[in-house]
Order: sequence, then C-alpha cells, then structure tokens
Amino acid sequence: MHILILDDREDGRYLLEALLRGHGHQVTCLNHGAAALEALRTTRFDLIISDILMPVMDGFQFCQKLRADPNCQAIPLIFYTATYTGPQDEEFALRIGADRFLRKPCEPDELMAVIGEVVAAARQRTTPPAPPLPEEEVLRLYSERLVRKLEQKMLEAERDARALQEEKLKFQGLIEELPLGIALLDAQDGIRYLNPRFTDLFGYTLADLPSFDTLLHRSFPDLRAREDARAWWATARRDLAPSQGIGTTTFEIVDRSGHTKQVRIKPARLGTGERMVIFEDVTEQLRLETKLRQAQKMEAIATLAGGIAHDFNNILTGILGFAELAAREIPAGSSPAQRLEAVLQAAHRAKELVGHILAFSRQSEQKRIPLNLHLVVQEVLALLRSALPATIEIRHSLEREGTVLADPTQMHQVLMNLCMNAFHAMQGKPSGLLEIGLRRVDLSPEQARLLPGLREGPHMVLSVSDTGCGMTPEILARIYDPYFTTKQEGEGTGLGLSVTHGIVQSHHGAIDVTSTPGVGTTFRIYLPIITEASPVVEAQTPIGDLPAGQERILFLDDEPPLVTLGESMLRTLGYQVEKFTEPLPALDRIRQDPAAFDLVVTDFYMPRLNGLDLARQIGQIRRDLPIIICSGTASPEFDKAAAEDQLSLVFLAKPYALRDLAEAVRRTLDLRQVPLS
Repeated sequence: MHILILDDREDGRYLLEALLRGHGHQVTCLNHGAAALEALRTTRFDLIISDILMPVMDGFQFCQKLRADPNCQAIPLIFYTATYTGPQDEEFALRIGADRFLRKPCEPDELMAVIGEVVAAARQRTTPPAPPLPEEEVLRLYSERLVRKLEQKMLEAERDARALQEEKLKFQGLIEELPLGIALLDAQDGIRYLNPRFTDLFGYTLADLPSFDTLLHRSFPDLRAREDARAWWATARRDLAPSQGIGTTTFEIVDRSGHTKQVRIKPARLGTGERMVIFEDVTEQLRLETKLRQAQKMEAIATLAGGIAHDFNNILTGILGFAELAAREIPAGSSPAQRLEAVLQAAHRAKELVGHILAFSRQSEQKRIPLNLHLVVQEVLALLRSALPATIEIRHSLEREGTVLADPTQMHQVLMNLCMNAFHAMQGKPSGLLEIGLRRVDLSPEQARLLPGLREGPHMVLSVSDTGCGMTPEILARIYDPYFTTKQEGEGTGLGLSVTHGIVQSHHGAIDVTSTPGVGTTFRIYLPIITEASPVVEAQTPIGDLPAGQERILFLDDEPPLVTLGESMLRTLGYQVEKFTEPLPALDRIRQDPAAFDLVVTDFYMPRLNGLDLARQIGQIRRDLPIIICSGTASPEFDKAAAEDQLSLVFLAKPYALRDLAEAVRRTLDLRQVPLS
C-alpha cells in the first residue's frame, strides 16, 4: 500500500515511517494538511494517517476538505494524535469523516492491526461515504473544540507556571540554605545574585559588589595575589564550556572585617551564558589537615623512638647486668667498686630516660605509684633553670607532706606543659615571674562541689602562676579544646592543655584556672592524697639475700652477650642453665626431653620465631612449663595469649638487674601450676 503520513514533528514521522516500511508499505511524509491536499492532486494513496495539531492546516480542517472532494473522499483516514485525546475530540473526528481515532503512543502491533481493519473495511464498502456535515455545523463544532482546547492549554499553562514558580522557590530556598557561597554573574561579569552564605563568608552584599572584579579587588588587598586571582579568572572564563565547570582552586582571601580565610572556588557556566561561582570556606578543614599531618609525623617519630628505645634496653641490660656482677666480685668500697657504682647509677638514669621515650611512644604501660609530688617539681625546676632566660624569675614554695597515686612521667609532663605555657605567655615582656607552689588542703563538701570530679577530703594542690598576657573569658572557655592555641604558627600544636586536662582527670583530680588580661594566669591542679606511704628505694643487698634455687632453666636470647649475662646471673643464683641463641634449636631440645627444664626464660623479639609464638609451641608440648618473656616494650598480647592459650606466662621488662631476674624466676617457679589434663 501507499500510505500518506501527516505530522509536523520529524521524530513522529520517522518512527511511523520506519514501522510501515518495515511491513513493506510505500510511505510519503508531509508536515501539514495543505501540503497533503496538493499531493493528492497527483498521487493516489491507499491510506492516510494524520496528526491533528499542525501548522498551516490542522488535521480537522484537512479531514473536512478531504471528505468534500469527490476524488479523495473514499480514502480511509486514521487520526493518530497526542494532543486532542478527549472523548469529545474523538466524537468530532468521527463525525467529520475520520475512519478511526488513535491516541499516541500506540503499540506497533495494535497500530498495524487497526490499519488492517480500516483498509479492509474501506475495500468492502459498497455505498458512497456519508455526505459531509453542513459547513455551519462543522464550524460550530470546530470552534467548540478550539475554545475547549484553548481553555485546556491555558489551564495547563497556569499549572505549569505555578509549578515553575514552586520549583523556582524551592531552588531559591535550596541556594539560600546551602553551606556554600553562590554568586551568579552575567556575561559581562556583573553580579546578579549573592546567596546569604556568600555574605556570611565575605561580608559583602549585592549592593557592595557591582562586578566580580570588584570582589577580587576587595578580597585580595595584596597586589600580587590580586593579579594572580585575576589571571586565574581570565583563564577560567575562557575555558568554561556551557553547563560545565573547571577544577577548583583555593585562595587565601581577606573578608570585609579583615579576617583571613582559605576559600575554595569553583566556577561553572550555565546554558544561558551566565556564570555561577561557588565558594567554600575550607579554613578549618585545611587547619585540621595540617594538624593531622603533624599528628602523623608525631606518630612516626613515636614509632621510631620506640624502636630506638627497644634497642637501648637490650644494650642497657648488658651494661647493668655485667656491671652488677663485676661489682659483686670486687671488694666493697674499693676504687673500682666506686667506679662501677657510678656506672650503675648512670645506667639506671639511662633506664629511666628510655622509660620516658617508651611512654612517649605509648609502648610502655603507665603505672601509678604512691608519689611525693615535690620530687617531680624539683626535677622540673632543675630543667627550667637551664631552659628559661634569665629575664624570668622562678620562685617556688613546696610542702613535702602528702602522697598521691600518680604516674611520675605524666605528672612531669603536666607540670612542664603548664610551665612552658607560662613562659610563652611572658614572652615579649622585659621581665616575668614564674611561681610554682605545692601545698596540702582539706576540701570541704562545699569546696569540692565547686570543682567537678573531686570529693571532700585531703588533696595536694599544684599551682603554676605567671605574670604574662593573661586570657579573656572567650579564650578561657576554649583552652582545653584540642588544637586550640593562641600561639603563632609553628610555636605549638594546641594539644598541651587538652592533654594536661585529660591526665589530671584520669588521676581523679581537677584543674582550675584564673586569669586577668594584662596581669597573668594561675593554674591549680588538685590531686587526692592517699594514705599509703611512698615506696622506699631498696639499698643493694648481698647475694645471700637474693632469692635463689637449683632448678633447671633454659635461657634463650638472640644476642650472645645477653645469653652470657643471663647464664652468669642464673648460675650466680645457683640455678642449672642451658643456653641458646636461636629459638628453633631451643624448641627441638624441649621436644627431645619435655621434662628436662623447670622454667624457660626467653627474649621476645627474635628472628624466625618470636617469644610469644615459641611459648605457644612449647605449650603444645608441655602446657605446665612456666615461661618468662623478656622485652624492652610491654605488650597486651602477653596477657591475652596467657588467657586464650592457657599458658604460664610472666613478663619481665628489660633492662633488668640481678634482683629483678632473681625475684621473677623464684616467683614464677613457686607459682607453678599442676599440668593440665
């Protein structure tokens, strides 16, 4: 068949033509009724499929003229429309002569079936088509259809306008609530709109900024920075594609009040040719990123320090052990003995220093002991006198009575933090006074309630006062916030007081501060007093006073000098010793004779097999064999392994003296458990 398609939409014509040609039909496509009437003068068509809403001559007009032409009135006509879809539209179409009325879209199979029905009915028609309606009737019905359609379109336009206004209000609300600054520019860079966040960020309103260049001029007071910003904007304007943006750029700007901020800027070009520029305040984000990098550096330093401290502990174990053994072999009071005593004192000081390093790297447990705080204060005073300039006078008033349960290293850290903060507060003044006080107070219930976390009773009060710049109430409210600092860049991390606050609270204490701008600041730390006496450092005792024994001990360390030392110490105490420098031969020896030893003393860090894995394998051979693991760093793995694997594990910290080893060995042997069944 030769089929004529009338549709002013190219996509509609194309789809329908493709379908019909696919079924073997010849197709002609035109875009309005007038063109179709012209074509009908010279060409015979078997079927016409027509849209209704078209320019020049619509479908209704075309149908009326088609049925009025004797030469064409028998050609079947199908209306296929997406605009006139109501039942009254269908009734009018059929009354003026259409054979069928279809609504778009229609399934291909359904459409082809209707075409077949209409063509078959036309071929079987034996009577001429009904005469067309009187022109007056057609005009009346047609006018009604147009008026109704116009009313419908007006209603749709109003509905669309309301929807558009609602969307506009939603979009405007969204833009105004965004946490990002938004500036809308015309093609000549004039600023047409600024959202509230932009005003919060820069301090300017739309009336203040006639153009984007004005914004650049005011936000970059430095000439070089301003020229860099203008060069960037010129490149951005040139490279912006419609509905696309370019990469973000971060600038340091100065807002209307003079504050410096880091702002991330991203421009985009809209389809209308206008430009939108997005501004994000990233000052805090960049500051936190800097602090994070600093924290990562500190973590790396702490890891390195922990590794160095571990190696130092191994060295100190040899120094302490061999010096102590040598001191016991020469007459007491002799010149060599005095020199060895000096070596031992230096080694013990080095041991304490390594303990501080391990505490810094968090590789040692923080142990709280009964502590006389005046000893810590005296240590800090000795450091301060050599660290602070002579322009700062240091005074102290210390009461010696009163013991607290505290970690000496952390108390040292707390006092140093407060004193260094006092020093920084007095910098820039010709002179200053730093006062450190320590006294005992008995807090009443009323006084304790004023200091959150404290209870009534006796407390030690550690105070640090300075004659520095003092602090305003606004600064006082934030001094314990992590990373908050009033120091210049590079002079501090902002963690000192937050760490100090955390340490004091963990000791069940409280910290109080008073400050007057221009006068100075006083910090007071309250720590509860305990009744237990402070531990007394024991004097060196002769071998006869050391716990000893005759049991059989396997001693293992991958460093030969420490193996020699351990063997010598244990033999001095009366034990039978078999020594090894590698874990696998030691494990084979236990497999050969599980009952050959009463105790195993092993290092933790060794090649091929560490002390904990060795203990687990020994436990599979003989569960009740006690094991002492020696290490320069404490590890929570020991207690966990002892509980989960049911092993008899004891931890001995390096460096250890003869007494440390003697007591650990004797205590472990005396607590041996019955073998597990």
